[in-house]
Amino acid sequence: MISESDTDKALRWADFVEPQGKTTPVHHHTDGQLLGTHRGLLTLDFEHSHRAIPATYAVWVPSGYPHGMRSHGAFDGWSLYVREDVTRALPLTPKTFHVEGLLREALKRVKSLDERGAAEQASGALTQVILDEILTLPATALELPIPKDPRLVSLVRRLLSDVSVQLREEQWAENAGLSVRTLVRLFPAQTGLTFTAWRQRARMMRAMELLAEGMAVQNVALEVGYDNASAFIAVFRKLTGKTPGHYF
Repeated sequence: MISESDTDKALRWADFVEPQGKTTPVHHHTDGQLLGTHRGLLTLDFEHSHRAIPATYAVWVPSGYPHGMRSHGAFDGWSLYVREDVTRALPLTPKTFHVEGLLREALKRVKSLDERGAAEQASGALTQVILDEILTLPATALELPIPKDPRLVSLVRRLLSDVSVQLREEQWAENAGLSVRTLVRLFPAQTGLTFTAWRQRARMMRAMELLAEGMAVQNVALEVGYDNASAFIAVFRKLTGKTPGHYF
């Protein structure tokens, strides 16, 4: 537990609004950082993952962890900085989750304190609630793991440059200098997803970016490689729980 004496200036709150998309180069913070979205979409790039943060979601970024960011379209978000020494029990790698229940109410309280110029005075109990929620809330699927094997890294970079490309698994394997058997074995071992599932998620995360930037659903479907909107909508809803037309 965090004692009152340990929470002096443990939390710092910041709101930020972007009227249009903005890219922030790779950087890191001494403090841990919880980044969230009120409106729009924020994507973050880490060494071994790409993550999407839509409205009502947040991502935990450990202290000292390099990351680049990009907002897509009009964006309204927030950031909670957590002093490094009180984050030692928290995940050492990024974690994305839905902001709900107890965490949502605790963050509202910190924001209320911030509006009075007193966010740094959050109590030990309030700080502990936030730390516990970051630790225990289930991670979401809005993450695209990046493999470590150089051959797979080259493959996913090509795929991410145009997610609409329609190649068979055999062709992707050949392009990477791998046998199909090695691709099928190695890819899930390094990402936790089959190659097919990873490609589908990559398409949906790219679709989220295009939707946030104002592109029509039909055009988004074509842009990410679907012949018709119906198939695209079904896959999008399976991943996010919402149809594309109601997501932003």
